[in-house]
Amino acid sequence: MARIPRTRCWFVGRVDGGAIERSYEFNESWQSGLRIGSHDCRDYANGLVEHLTQKKRFLEQLRG
Repeated sequence: MARIPRTRCWFVGRVDGGAIERSYEFNESWQSGLRIGSHDCRDYANGLVEHLTQKKRFLEQLRG
């Protein structure tokens, strides 16, 4: 964790093993046709965090 940037980067949770494989699994199912405001990088980040940690809508939690 020492190499994580100190600004604009948040720890959102832990994965109980298999993080790389689960990330690949998520990416295989993710529709890559991006649309700003409805299917974009924020949706990708939320989906990946949910897939890995079971936390839903983490970006809204960060905004507080």
